[in-house]
Amino acid sequence: MMIVQLLNKSVDLMSYQPSPFVNLKSLKIHPVRELSEVREHNRGKMYAEVKSYLLDGSTGATLIMVSREDIRAIKNTKFAQEFVSELWEMLEQEKARIEAKMTKTR
Repeated sequence: MMIVQLLNKSVDLMSYQPSPFVNLKSLKIHPVRELSEVREHNRGKMYAEVKSYLLDGSTGATLIMVSREDIRAIKNTKFAQEFVSELWEMLEQEKARIEAKMTKTR
């Protein structure tokens, strides 16, 4: 995202320049860091001229802007999967313990 911020500040200069990316297939831009949404809110926006500068030299190229919400969702999903895995392991251990205890009492 930092490069987007810099390019946004240089829109006047690049609007007359052809895109140097002639073989670009796709471009995926991630946020620099996950900070306060209020402070960072407007920094993630890309001007149309910047998008044109990056993509116009490569017909069919795609641009994906990954949002902070997407990053958080991925992190939360990963955390939930790890947590469920740990719970499942604990459940299996408890089940084995109960079965062993029941075998001894028979």
